Amino acid sequence: MKFQALFAAVTALIMFYFLILTRRSALRRLFALFIFGTGLVFILYPGLAMRIAHVVGIGRGADLVFYVSILFLCFLSFNFYIRFQTVDDRLTRIVRLIALQHPVLEDANVPVGRAARRAGRAAPRAAAATPDEAESIHS
Repeated sequence: MKFQALFAAVTALIMFYFLILTRRSALRRLFALFIFGTGLVFILYPGLAMRIAHVVGIGRGADLVFYVSILFLCFLSFNFYIRFQTVDDRLTRIVRLIALQHPVLEDANVPVGRAARRAGRAAPRAAAATPDEAESIHS
């Protein structure tokens, strides 16, 4: 019983911390409240998880919590992957746009190649963007 009280208190503190962090978005606050609230209910009433597990055909409440956690983590992984791809695409477009707006041309008198780069005398290379790529950046 002491563990349940301690774990419930820690979970409640973490929930309030996330609610403070997500104060700008009502949807995120509701999501955090739902996740941590469900966790608190299952901590304080472990028999409830067992009853729900038996209703859906799972042997133990801990197994139900484990399966739901795995599904939730898969969802989070996919969500972060999509966000990372979106940020990566935006960054690529921004870099191409900047490269087109401020091209750096190579100087004919500056040596180019691996040895020149090691010596620190190589000229910066021009951006490898075409006018077609510039149009796709603006769209």
